[in-house]
Amino acid sequence: MHKSKMFTITISLYPILRIYKSIIPFLDLAEFIMIFVLLLLLLRQNRKLLSKNKGYNLFVFLFIASILTFTTILLHEYSLFSMISRFSRTIFYFMLIIISINIIDWKLLKKFVIFLSILSASLLLVQVTLYYTTGYVFKPYIPFLDLTIELIPTLVSRGTFRPASLFTEPAHFSYFMIYGLLFLLNNLQLTKRNIMLSIVFTISIFLSNSTTGIMISMVIWIFMVLSNLKRSGRITSKHVSIIVTILLMIIVFINFFDNSSSYTFSKMIQALSGENARIDSNWSQLERLNIVQGIIGVGFGNEDYYYLYRFNTEFGYSNTIGFLISNVGFIGLIVYYSTIINFYYKVNKENRIYISVFLILTTISNPITSIYGILLLAKGLSLDKNIKNGVKNELREPKITG
Repeated sequence: MHKSKMFTITISLYPILRIYKSIIPFLDLAEFIMIFVLLLLLLRQNRKLLSKNKGYNLFVFLFIASILTFTTILLHEYSLFSMISRFSRTIFYFMLIIISINIIDWKLLKKFVIFLSILSASLLLVQVTLYYTTGYVFKPYIPFLDLTIELIPTLVSRGTFRPASLFTEPAHFSYFMIYGLLFLLNNLQLTKRNIMLSIVFTISIFLSNSTTGIMISMVIWIFMVLSNLKRSGRITSKHVSIIVTILLMIIVFINFFDNSSSYTFSKMIQALSGENARIDSNWSQLERLNIVQGIIGVGFGNEDYYYLYRFNTEFGYSNTIGFLISNVGFIGLIVYYSTIINFYYKVNKENRIYISVFLILTTISNPITSIYGILLLAKGLSLDKNIKNGVKNELREPKITG
């Protein structure tokens, strides 16, 4: 399968470009450019963008989700047109995973992501420095493009400055930096440069005050240290499992009982205590589903309409678990997680960290229809399972084209 520089660069920039509006009202700039690029690839060389790969198992979930979704038409008064339009965006993101596995040039993507991560971290450090020295809020956005959301004027929440660099949300900044951090640390031969950049990336994540970013970056560092100890023969796989479990329990314990003034950790405490929390939002919304809806959901993309029509309230923030139960019920939830866990055991061991991070994110946020989820799963599924002499055995060196 030919690799595409154009597609690789486009998907690298996707997380940054998605914050801007395009000339088409219902598409952001990233979606608009991506669709244009895919059409070019189809027209120019008739590439087999959807050639079969490990990601094809996602179509099983999509097939079951579509059946469950259209079944809800018999139970609720939904518009077939609006249902298809909402569901089609989900299909588009799932197809991007399969296409990415086939045509991304991973060496080029790694260079580009690390470059953009360095740029993003540098701009965030500038934001922090300017704010705490002069009080000026530096917003490094493209001036002639409109943002898709109304930017918080001061980027200050509860008295704490929460910079986001090239992004509009600290969480989105941290997700991108996590991807760059994975590229640097998930390496059989760590260099001083990679370690130094990883430290800078981690510091920038902490400065953004993103709870999710801080937690995931800590997990990645723990994984990296333990993996290197395991390779050196100092500890066994059993020791790694025990240490990881203990450290994660310590992190949760500290977050639960730490009553500091830090916005980030106080937000964790609030979440665990149920004060306007994400977890609380999940359960309060799921409690409104009857038995049938709990089994098959209310239909993919119909959650907003259902809660507004039935309860005169919007569907609040939800992680992937709550999102899937609401949309496709426990049936869809089981099928989806079975598929992802099956991916985990089929891929190269060196790439399991990408799928592990994805699974962790699903308990905190909802990455299944986001570019960050696409990048994590595509990278996780991109390599052959075989490893020879401690070096990743990729498929043949790809032929790079436009």
